[in-house]
Amino acid sequence: MKVLGIVGSPHKDGMTASLVKRALDGAREKGAETELMYLIDENLRYCEGCGGGCFRTYKCI
Repeated sequence: MKVLGIVGSPHKDGMTASLVKRALDGAREKGAETELMYLIDENLRYCEGCGGGCFRTYKCI
């Protein structure tokens, strides 16, 4: 099993990150493969509603 922990807070050493890390530790102890992702590190942009066919192709233009 794979478990992805996602931290939405911009504080990488904050309480939310600590909680997610502890949850991943527990999953790892039970044999899961884990990964931690910080949304602050990702290049996320809002949908512009361009009608580019993403709902058909599942790819944003």
